Amino acid sequence: EAFGNENVNPALTNVSHQIHHFSFGDTEAPEYAKKMNIPRDMLAHITPLDGKKFIVERFHEAPQHYLKVVSTHVHKKGQVFYQLTHTDRTRKLKRESKEGVAPQARFTWDFSPMSVVVKAKHKPWYEFVTSLCAILGGTYTIVELFSGAVGSIGSAVKEAMGKAS
Repeated sequence: EAFGNENVNPALTNVSHQIHHFSFGDTEAPEYAKKMNIPRDMLAHITPLDGKKFIVERFHEAPQHYLKVVSTHVHKKGQVFYQLTHTDRTRKLKRESKEGVAPQARFTWDFSPMSVVVKAKHKPWYEFVTSLCAILGGTYTIVELFSGAVGSIGSAVKEAMGKAS
């Protein structure tokens, strides 16, 4: 059940809302992350609710937000970010429940006991050259196999045509 001011008329309560900013940790974290060239998919999870609107279309409904918060350490940058995953649903309040219960927007979050560590890993140039040679060699092998198969089939067809006439 919702808790709050019981002087509010539940039938006239609309809890539609827009979230301007919602994050955990340092309020400047999104700006730091952009300056540090953090991957885009990670940036999207630092403030996933910013600018979102949640509209309630009927009376006796209230949006509920469920957030999972995971701390993320960026290796060699010394910065900790908090990534969020968000799900929401609209809760329908029972009209028969005690008189005066007004709908309320709720935010529930859970901090993950695990943490993510982001490390950048670069391949040496010789691994790139090795991979490129492997791709080119594989392509050459497939083309040669296909060419040999077409040649064998062509010879068999010509031989069969020669015997048939």
